[in-house]
Amino acid sequence: MRKNLMSVPALTGKGFEVRFIPGNVTVGKHGRTIFDRKYVKEH
Repeated sequence: MRKNLMSVPALTGKGFEVRFIPGNVTVGKHGRTIFDRKYVKEH
């Protein structure tokens, strides 16, 4: 299984906006979405 890990503090420290929406997470900058992914809560 492949996992992608993101560090929210590292992203926000570089000026990105991280938004958690039920079931999804989006990362953007200057109001534009750069990517969005399905959010899987850790067990």
